[in-house]
Amino acid sequence: MLDCSRTFWDKNYIKRTIGLMSLYKMNILHLHLTDDQGWRIEIDKYPELTLKGARFPEKWNEPKEREGYYTKADIKEIVEYAGQHCITVVPEIELPGHTFEVLACYPDLSCTGGPFEIHPFFEGPGIHEDILCAGNDNTFEFLENVFTEVFELFPSEFIHIGGDEAPKARWEVCPKCQQRIREEGLLDEHELQSWFVKRIEKFANSKGKKIIGWDEILEGGLSSTANVMYWRGWLEDVPEKVTSKGNNIIMSPTTHCYFDYKYEDISTLKAYSFEPVPEGLNSEQTENVLGVQANFWSHIDRTEEGVDRQLYPRLLSIAEVAWSPAGGKDSIYFKRKVNAHLLRLEELGVNYFPDPELIEIQ
Repeated sequence: MLDCSRTFWDKNYIKRTIGLMSLYKMNILHLHLTDDQGWRIEIDKYPELTLKGARFPEKWNEPKEREGYYTKADIKEIVEYAGQHCITVVPEIELPGHTFEVLACYPDLSCTGGPFEIHPFFEGPGIHEDILCAGNDNTFEFLENVFTEVFELFPSEFIHIGGDEAPKARWEVCPKCQQRIREEGLLDEHELQSWFVKRIEKFANSKGKKIIGWDEILEGGLSSTANVMYWRGWLEDVPEKVTSKGNNIIMSPTTHCYFDYKYEDISTLKAYSFEPVPEGLNSEQTENVLGVQANFWSHIDRTEEGVDRQLYPRLLSIAEVAWSPAGGKDSIYFKRKVNAHLLRLEELGVNYFPDPELIEIQ
């Protein structure tokens, strides 16, 4: 997963990333296209999303190359290029939280009416209390219109709808949201989020798409067909909960798969030690583990060289983990393989991190 919201990445860098992924048989590129810091995909029906939501106000002096958006032609080019490399692009459109950039453009979709102004990540709250209003029918009209255009651009069977880190403070005091809770016979705001996600899933399904959501979509009740992306590594019971319900899960926990973290926290060898299928799952549950994903959030490292350094060589660890049978890891053999591939990365101009753990054993 590449976060294109906190920092906008030129389409040529994305294509370069696709080329490198293909060398290691990584077959899904998850593009995080919307978040509080910017909306990065052209939507014809809502031009404000890119006219206003793709750039910070001038007062922040944001480097121009680090903000912007992808035209529909850009997206088609990226998707076609990925397909030529046997890679599927899965887009993510965040909801109901991490939508501050939407509210800055269309404040009537909030619970309070605004006004709102987007800002660089470290110039304000990391998580905003203002999120999409679940009691406002216009919210769902907006999302359905957006997704209709997004679905036309991405042939992937999956669509990622976010669902993480959505504070409920505004919903708790919003008359429209409280009315929705009463009308739908919901217990609380957590069930309201579940209702919200299920409503969007029903629409996605009607268009032939399956949803993926971050593991918070478990809270308040999970539909029988939703796919869960496990990220909160400190909640070790999530894989069991998801797979025991018969739902699919994608493993991307903070413990091993967050590559915006420092190498001191997740070294190349620690990433290699990851076992995507947790102990204790039966054979049926194991079949519900769809795969493993590395995540890169772009709020700290905001240059292409910086991203390279965070991704490589750790991404090789995840490729090895994803395509290898359970157990039987050999860290010495793996070190030797990685050292050989560092030469290849060097030739390809990749600014990899010289992980001290990878000193070759003779």
